[in-house]
Amino acid sequence: MWTREYWNTQWILRQKQAREKWSVLRGENYTRFVILSAPRTGSTLLHTYLNSHPHIFSMGERPRELIQAGEKCTLKKDVFRSMPKWTGAVGCKLFYSYRSDSQFQPLVSELVNDPGILVIHLTRSDVLRAYISEQKAWLTGHWNDWRRFPQTTPKMLIEEAPFRDYMTEIENANAWVAEQLLHHRVFPIAYEDLVAKPDQLLTGLQAALGVRQKILFSLLTRQNPEPLAALISNAEEARSWFPEPAPY
Repeated sequence: MWTREYWNTQWILRQKQAREKWSVLRGENYTRFVILSAPRTGSTLLHTYLNSHPHIFSMGERPRELIQAGEKCTLKKDVFRSMPKWTGAVGCKLFYSYRSDSQFQPLVSELVNDPGILVIHLTRSDVLRAYISEQKAWLTGHWNDWRRFPQTTPKMLIEEAPFRDYMTEIENANAWVAEQLLHHRVFPIAYEDLVAKPDQLLTGLQAALGVRQKILFSLLTRQNPEPLAALISNAEEARSWFPEPAPY
């Protein structure tokens, strides 16, 4: 059964799409933002929250979609373009891995060289959960949170060496953000806070984006909230690899 939130979301999206297509009065006087994160840290959840605001255009992974379709893409041309005058904020998602991928490096360079872009830095404190979630996504092909992973999916065995490599990648990415985006406005968000207290967090984010305060909502649900032991076969061993969730 479709919920009230579903119909509200569809109505808001259709209104924005129609206005973007037909609006005569246009400009670029809006807040530009980028959601920067690793995969499986809640970027799609945040993206859908933002798109429930009538004056925010969150374009998700539009740059990746264009580039993988063989098109040339820049943030200025394909994201931060001329929009209807009533638009308050426009942005998209970029991932840490783009820094080392030649296809996407120009997008990262655009971000670094433009301190006028608000960086919404999305992280996940429990790096082990993030790693497991990413491995599960590769295994099942389910990258969005519209549904949970199939309950029939067998438990995974997590190996220490690849996990520690992943931790190092996250550490390096966070160091890069601190160094390369030093002169940007950065709005930090922890996935755990986005799940536990979204209203409080999204109120602050709307203020940073400079848009009128609205109650934001998302149709997504958290994937696999089960205990760790229900997801991997060596949960106790994995938790022993570090004394507590790393502060990312």
